[in-house]
Amino acid sequence: MQDVDVKGDVIQINPGAHLCFTCNLLDQFHPDDLANAGAVTCKATHSNFIQDPDPNPATSVPLWMGAVMSNEISFVHLKIDLEPTLNLGNMGVTPVAIYSTLGFDATTINPATVTLTGNVSNSPTHCSVRSSNSDLNGDGKIDTKLFFDTPCLKDFLIIDDTVVTLKGKTYSDSEYGEVDVSGSDTVRIIK
Repeated sequence: MQDVDVKGDVIQINPGAHLCFTCNLLDQFHPDDLANAGAVTCKATHSNFIQDPDPNPATSVPLWMGAVMSNEISFVHLKIDLEPTLNLGNMGVTPVAIYSTLGFDATTINPATVTLTGNVSNSPTHCSVRSSNSDLNGDGKIDTKLFFDTPCLKDFLIIDDTVVTLKGKTYSDSEYGEVDVSGSDTVRIIK
């Protein structure tokens, strides 16, 4: 059995089908609101409210209107900070600050799971990462600073990238369990 049947411009989702819908919560919420929210759990509903454009009752087709609901997902939107200019010709390390908030402890991020991805290159890094924990912004909360091997980054990031996104997971034994984390910052990349 197929997950969907396409008949003209009508898509039928068959019972038991597994489909993937992508939703960017940054389209709905300000990044600071998400970053201050801590771990967020959501359940998505995709609705298709459709009407047959044919007003003639003799030729119109009755169409079902329905909705598809997702499983619950949990994630954390991070407040991160990169240096404004990233020099890929540098032989040292590139620091990335991850700030703790009222709702999230940045020290629960597992550095072994973290990648950086550019908005144009769209290729997640697979570089070694070191970390340290301290209060980076003077708010009394312990933050995390990750250090990426800069020569490795040049294999994944390009000059055209203007936004770098950090993705990873928290430790499975943290208070959040193993939850996806993500945050972005603007950057100018040079070589």
